[in-house]
Amino acid sequence: MKVTEADPPRTLEALTAAGPVSAEEPSQARATDAGREPYAAVSAATAPVAARIYAGISDVEPAAPDARND
Repeated sequence: MKVTEADPPRTLEALTAAGPVSAEEPSQARATDAGREPYAAVSAATAPVAARIYAGISDVEPAAPDARND
């Protein structure tokens, strides 16, 4: 998936206009009351998949190589 530099701000503007997200500051976005329910539903639906993906991976393994202190 290719994402251009313009895509994130455009997506944030669309979500803000639709209501599920509130842009507090240029670098912060928060779920509104309208956005919390869909966020919780998606999180619950994807949690089992994420658990299978990350099963057996230690806390150190996902870290970037420069953050591991190897």
